[in-house]
Amino acid sequence: MSLMEQLNQEHHFIRDFVSKVQVAAELYGWGERPPETFFELAMDFSDTFIEKYHHIKEEAVLFKLLANKLAGDLDQQVKTLENQHKKVEGFIKEIKRCLPGYLSGDKNQNTIFWRSLGGYVSFLRAHLNREEHMFFPLIERVLTKSEQMEMERIFENEEMKLGKDYLKNCKRVLAELTNVLEEACGDRYKYLMDSVASKRGDFKAA
Repeated sequence: MSLMEQLNQEHHFIRDFVSKVQVAAELYGWGERPPETFFELAMDFSDTFIEKYHHIKEEAVLFKLLANKLAGDLDQQVKTLENQHKKVEGFIKEIKRCLPGYLSGDKNQNTIFWRSLGGYVSFLRAHLNREEHMFFPLIERVLTKSEQMEMERIFENEEMKLGKDYLKNCKRVLAELTNVLEEACGDRYKYLMDSVASKRGDFKAA
């Protein structure tokens, strides 16, 4: 798999994840309470796949290579993307902090929890748009074929450090999120996923 194919596939997984989180928000808007298991799995996927697998590769490898290659011309854009990664982490920390309050029925914590969850969905979608429309084309334009192949090799080595089943386990968590929602939604699951997909165009690049 080429470098760009890999990055686009990872974004596809993240977009699928964000859609599932938004479906949970839709359920809540209908007066239902998504199960605790869903949020435990969602936080697991965010921690393991988004932060420790995807973002770390961008920050530790790709951003640095591009910044060095362009001799500082990309510093501000790289800083913006890194700051956005930190903001995504901030949303997750707030969601985790308020999750016990949501589960126990604390009204104040419940309000903050869903507000943070909504902000997380909107911001992460906008961040993905920014990378796909501004950062990904830059990778293809600036990095030579041999440099992209070197990035592929580095990524493979980094993945091996995480363990041979790491990515498989991340995908398993994503599949389990689907199962939990299908059990909670029944026949409405496909309708809700289609409804969420129709709203994706509302999210501009951050």
